Amino acid sequence: MRIIGGALKNIQLKTPLGFQVRPTSEKVREALFNILRDTIEGSRFLDLYAGSGAVGIEAASRGATKVTFVEEKSSAIKVLRSNLQICHLQHMATVIHFDVIGTVRTLNNRQLFFDHIFLDPPYEGEHLATCLQLMSKYPIMTNNSIIICQSFYKTPLVKTECIKPYRQDKYGETMLSFYRWGEATG
Repeated sequence: MRIIGGALKNIQLKTPLGFQVRPTSEKVREALFNILRDTIEGSRFLDLYAGSGAVGIEAASRGATKVTFVEEKSSAIKVLRSNLQICHLQHMATVIHFDVIGTVRTLNNRQLFFDHIFLDPPYEGEHLATCLQLMSKYPIMTNNSIIICQSFYKTPLVKTECIKPYRQDKYGETMLSFYRWGEATG
């Protein structure tokens, strides 16, 4: 796996062994950052269920100034920290080794807000719906924030009272769903 654009283009990243983590493919990351292209420079990026950190590192490579990674699996945290060293990004990265649900509450309590929030939870279970509902209750985004959820393409679109979908794109068996805080925009 490699960084596909920006200042760190072509740097090879490590991935955790086994099946506990599902890295976001290069094709999906390229599509994601083509969509976000004009909004990444100077942004604060939150990578929830970060795994190897490939998505957040890609955001940093393309100009995000602060990236926060949240991952609870120890094996993934080790690889994530190694990838940050390989890319020399430790100075602009915060790594939180904790569960996503607890972290969202803590970030809200500390009044930390993000311009982009990327969620790539396990495909099985209700992780995506639970996380979006929690962010509605404990917002960690501003009025202009974009929330991007990666899911299995058959996963129903999640809607909450405060977080509204505005775009979906399918890449093979992967769906990217884009949300905004507040009213739907389209």
